[in-house]
Amino acid sequence: MKPDFSPNMLKLYLECRTIIRMLQREETLARAQRAVFKDIAGAAKVTRRAVQLAAIGRLKRASTRAAIWAVLNHFPCDHGVTLTDEGGQLNA
Repeated sequence: MKPDFSPNMLKLYLECRTIIRMLQREETLARAQRAVFKDIAGAAKVTRRAVQLAAIGRLKRASTRAAIWAVLNHFPCDHGVTLTDEGGQLNA
């Protein structure tokens, strides 16, 4: 079974990151979300808007999704998965 690197799965990972930060640092959800988005955008070298799109499951560009996945320490290529534009993936 191949892992799912869909926009919806990325959305779930970002939600989890936000909740973890909120609980660990006792921040509000909005503050934790802003901080997570800023940190990920900077590390992935993408815009904050791209991270916002990812957080609602609407980021379709493969290269941007791959950059965000890499920051989350998940690499589609390690699993024989190639991300495609429009939110798809090809399994080798």
